[in-house]
Amino acid sequence: MKIDYPVIDVGDIREGDTVLSQWMGEQNIQYLEWTVDDPTVLGTEPIYYLIDRPKVPFPEAYGSVIIAKRVRGTSFPDGVALIRQRGSSFSSYSHARPNWKSVGIRIEGADNHPETQVHDWVLAKIVPAE
Repeated sequence: MKIDYPVIDVGDIREGDTVLSQWMGEQNIQYLEWTVDDPTVLGTEPIYYLIDRPKVPFPEAYGSVIIAKRVRGTSFPDGVALIRQRGSSFSSYSHARPNWKSVGIRIEGADNHPETQVHDWVLAKIVPAE
């Protein structure tokens, strides 16, 4: 059986992940696909493959700050700061929906980026410089 999912270390498995565990028996190999409820009870014997990890929802508050590693297909190894902009939920036009504004940099000629173009992000906060 060929498995096209990446191997994941047991310590990197999070609650909500869908995994495939592979157990080596004396005469056979057993597979089990399941969603993890409590990663602290996982054993170290099986090999785990990550099938799916739920996406964390973007912050909804105007002015929220995130650091993204990839925006509009461009990678930023150190990340780029993005601030949530206002938008209208009453309009079907994409420019009226909330966007993320890049700080101090234009990416692919744009300052505002839809959530579908922002990947590999973490929540950030702004602190005063010393």
